Amino acid sequence: MPLTIGPRDLLFPDFTLRHDGSEVHLEIVGYWRPEGLRDRLAALDRYGPRNLLFAVPRKLVGTKAGQLPEDPRIIPFADVLSVPKVLEAAERCLTGG
Repeated sequence: MPLTIGPRDLLFPDFTLRHDGSEVHLEIVGYWRPEGLRDRLAALDRYGPRNLLFAVPRKLVGTKAGQLPEDPRIIPFADVLSVPKVLEAAERCLTGG
């Protein structure tokens, strides 16, 4: 299911987690540069949706753009995405914490 982000962007999340009628979407980032991720986060802040998480490989930090943004919607990972970390981030996303 596509998610609308602003007037011109669509995102097709890789996964949708559902529990007790709530949903959190997960996008596994594979090729975005950190500045592209910052732009996407800014668009989400402005337009929504608020229930979208990004799993981001740590290898993106090695680019000239520097560090990944500090954001509770970002789940950094090395080689394997941690299911407990995804569930923790999903819970934070749903509770606003």
